[in-house]
Amino acid sequence: MVGGEEIKTLQARQFYTTDREYGERVAIASGLSMDGIYA
Repeated sequence: MVGGEEIKTLQARQFYTTDREYGERVAIASGLSMDGIYA
């Protein structure tokens, strides 16, 4: 898996990407719900 610093970077980047697949991977890695990210 990824390290803590990597997770923080991914969490920051998820808000700047339009690639849903990438966003989903970030959500899974950071433990967030897709419904919480994409309304």
